[in-house]
Amino acid sequence: MFGLFGNHEKEIERAKSKLIYDLQHNGIKNLLINMDRHETYSPFIDQRRSKGSYDSEDHISMIAYRVSTTLSDPNYKQELLQLLNDSEFDAYRKYIFWCLASLCSNTNDYELFDFLLEQIEIERDESIIVAVLSRLDKIVKPKDKDISVIKKYLVEGTADTQRAAIKALSNSKHEEVEDLLLNEFKIADRHVKGMICTPLFSVATTKAIPILQTAYKQTRDPFLRHQIECVLDEINKRTNSTANIGLLPWLRGPEASGYAAFHKISYAAPPGTFTKFDPDSYRERHGSKPWTLPAISNPHALTFLFYHIRNDKAF
Repeated sequence: MFGLFGNHEKEIERAKSKLIYDLQHNGIKNLLINMDRHETYSPFIDQRRSKGSYDSEDHISMIAYRVSTTLSDPNYKQELLQLLNDSEFDAYRKYIFWCLASLCSNTNDYELFDFLLEQIEIERDESIIVAVLSRLDKIVKPKDKDISVIKKYLVEGTADTQRAAIKALSNSKHEEVEDLLLNEFKIADRHVKGMICTPLFSVATTKAIPILQTAYKQTRDPFLRHQIECVLDEINKRTNSTANIGLLPWLRGPEASGYAAFHKISYAAPPGTFTKFDPDSYRERHGSKPWTLPAISNPHALTFLFYHIRNDKAF
């Protein structure tokens, strides 16, 4: 029984490899059509799913989407633009824009970048707006590029367009973007706060530190805490600040030791702190004087890090 299941998995992998090769080598029209195919690519997947076993890439469309994110051939640009005016591909407009935005990010094509922003400013189909914005996170936005439409969707958009705009503001060189993101961060729920940390990772300066520290102190959500830590670490690297040390007085016990060990810093407990954590014995100890927690290699101290990895999730 186990051997039969193993053989089926090998067949599924062969079918996936064949599909990926087909999507990569049989033209952009073929890729677009397959982005709209929601059936599975192997009968063995249907058998597996009937027994309650699912995978995020069971369907042809998901594999096609994954391939589309890697588009980097500039020759596809004109063909895709022409397909926008082809009535036979009207049903595929969302996929065409998705592919254009992927191509834009992967090739740093600023002419295409300007075109896409002009299009989503007048576009009525929200799914197309989201498709474009969600693929523009990697491309750097220089100060001389007009990104007002992205900022508009951040402030005035629906929940979906706002979240896509949050992602699209990554790697922006516009100074006002940080303020816009921090203003939204202050009023957002914990899930959106975590999302805003993604562009803050590339645009935040030291002005973001107190806002992030306050949010860290107020939340127990492991994902949001992890996101905030990543942003503060990146600010440290860019500015040689010590933002993370400001977090440590709020951590207790193994959280403090794990954090200090992972980030290779020392933790000076605030005056009047009586409960301390001894990383060598992995026990609490008591005293009235501040003490320093060295950056240790004790595997127990990495509990905090592993806890975050276990609870991490994509958005």
